[in-house]
Amino acid sequence: MRYEYDWESIQDRYETGETAAAISKKLNGSPTRQGIQLRANREGWIRILPDTKQAVRNLPSTQEPLIPRAASDELGKRTVGNARLLLTAFERGASPKIAAGLVGLTQDQLKTWMNDDHQFAMEITSRAAQVAAEYVRGIGGAEDWKAWKWILERDPFSREEYGTQRTEKVQPTIVLNIHRDEVVVQPIAIDHELTT
Repeated sequence: MRYEYDWESIQDRYETGETAAAISKKLNGSPTRQGIQLRANREGWIRILPDTKQAVRNLPSTQEPLIPRAASDELGKRTVGNARLLLTAFERGASPKIAAGLVGLTQDQLKTWMNDDHQFAMEITSRAAQVAAEYVRGIGGAEDWKAWKWILERDPFSREEYGTQRTEKVQPTIVLNIHRDEVVVQPIAIDHELTT
């Protein structure tokens, strides 16, 4: 016989700090402590302790993420909203892979979009170049400029210009020619005194 439990309620209680054992006890042992813990582990329930919950409540309600992501119903679509999000992401220093991920695209899909819309591609390039220029300016004005240099060397839009040029080591070329028709056998003289 299979029992149906109010797993949403159990999850809420677990995530607000109740232990699996306490929840099971309040529900007369059904589901068991082990059953609750297994489901929590499988579904990745996150326990929010009361102190953490209070800290989250104290955060300002108007907090905007540094780089917002697309709405769920717009993920993976070429929309004006997603175009704006991509431009904002590049403007704030995101890599092409990260920017594409924010709107539910792969890096190849983003490249296709940019190839199809040259004006959009120019906007992205312009904003990414602006970020690289800020990195250069940061090197000039910072006491610890190494972090800025590191970013410039690795940023997709500036690494060609500022990345370290790696010279390939010149290796000697060895050409081995094997001629099957010409087999030369040279006799080897064996000294009998040494072998005995």
